[in-house]
Amino acid sequence: MIAHERVARRWAEGVELRYELSLLNWGSHIAHGILRVQTEVPEEPAVEMAFNSPDCDDGCSDPAGDLRDRLVSVIREAKRSLDVAIYGLDDIRVLGALCDAAARGVVVRAVTDETSEDPNDSRSYHPALFSTAGGLAGCGARVEAVRSYGLMHDKFLIIDRGTEDAVLVTGSANFTVAGFELNHNHLLFLRGVPGLVDAFQAEMDQLLRHCASDRLDGREARCAECSPACTEDRTPIGPWPLSDGQVEAYFSPSDDPLRALRGESREVKLPEPDPACLGPDATCACRPSGRRWSCSHCAEGDDGWGLVGDATERIAMTMYSATDACFALGLARAARRGVEVLTVWDFVKAGSPYSLDDWLCAEGIPTYITNWGNGSAQVRNHNKIIVIDDMVFDGSMNVGASGADENNENSLVIRSPSVAQALADYIASEAALLERSGVSPQDPDACRCRDLVDNDGDGRTDGEDVDCDSEPSPGVPI
Repeated sequence: MIAHERVARRWAEGVELRYELSLLNWGSHIAHGILRVQTEVPEEPAVEMAFNSPDCDDGCSDPAGDLRDRLVSVIREAKRSLDVAIYGLDDIRVLGALCDAAARGVVVRAVTDETSEDPNDSRSYHPALFSTAGGLAGCGARVEAVRSYGLMHDKFLIIDRGTEDAVLVTGSANFTVAGFELNHNHLLFLRGVPGLVDAFQAEMDQLLRHCASDRLDGREARCAECSPACTEDRTPIGPWPLSDGQVEAYFSPSDDPLRALRGESREVKLPEPDPACLGPDATCACRPSGRRWSCSHCAEGDDGWGLVGDATERIAMTMYSATDACFALGLARAARRGVEVLTVWDFVKAGSPYSLDDWLCAEGIPTYITNWGNGSAQVRNHNKIIVIDDMVFDGSMNVGASGADENNENSLVIRSPSVAQALADYIASEAALLERSGVSPQDPDACRCRDLVDNDGDGRTDGEDVDCDSEPSPGVPI
């Protein structure tokens, strides 16, 4: 006779499922019979995606797509805790869902950029965050402004930390009306990855502990801020398992996500271009910077060209801003060795002389400049997605020095064929939408006259060079 049975499930993350069974037989004879055990098998780690469609041309009814609805729905799932790290918040439905959670006893904490503390700052989201009348602080949430050298530019949400139902939400979208209805954005929803949630939780706690509560004075000193040289600690980067791959987490400024993306680099200022940066195999590139030249030396470490250097088939990118020269040179080198490269850029940021869209366009890489909202400056390509073969680099960070070295940012490296294909398809759909609206890839000849590069090797660039649109001379890289 079976007098007692106990089945305890223990889940060793990503490794195995173990059971413990205790039996008591109070009879004097050996017992026989059938033991039936019913239990739940943990769901495989999942990555779900949501996109908006501000410029859709296929009859969509809501420019927010399922971006807002999906976010509100997952906030309503919260039972214990909600931790929010967000640069911008003003959407009334998201704010309402967070306040409803606080009202039903969920512990809600939020960190944001210090600009939102000032109701008179033009970049402020003060009413929705700090106002005691209708804002998140007025709902009983703890709201802190992060004092940092750059921006508190993180975009993530942690739901029910430390439980089996924990969810991590991250991506490019601020929780704003513009973020949902005007700017092209996306969010990722990750479930069943407790180690990843713990890493983001450690970052959240660090922002609250070091960058908000234990602030150091002296705004002029870089080391008086939340920086890797002072108070910020590195967090575990993983990897943690997914159903068909794995995921890693990188936080700026401590974890150097740009190095993971394109390898270690070194920048020097020179009175004239470095001759070592000439030639088809050069691993550095120079561009004019005021009266001097800024020369970026790439692949300086054991990791070579990083993730970009590992590409064998495709690189697809949709990006708000990319200004890192070694990243651009890595893409150009990939294209030269036969990797299919596609890039989509925000039209306002692409107009900056620091943007590297013209540099890549001059190399012959398909480079789309968005015209969202018929060219309105209020409608932006705010995505920050790079697909490299079956890997994705994604998160809040734009590809530049401020995102890597100054701002508080969060980035994911997801190695998953299914996730990579879904996001590559999304980037291709954005390019197709641009084509339907009359936008074609930029003309390489025109790009050579505005890329700040001596393409034909005559010692002059752009407006100073009457032959700026000629084909590059042999041995002269971008």
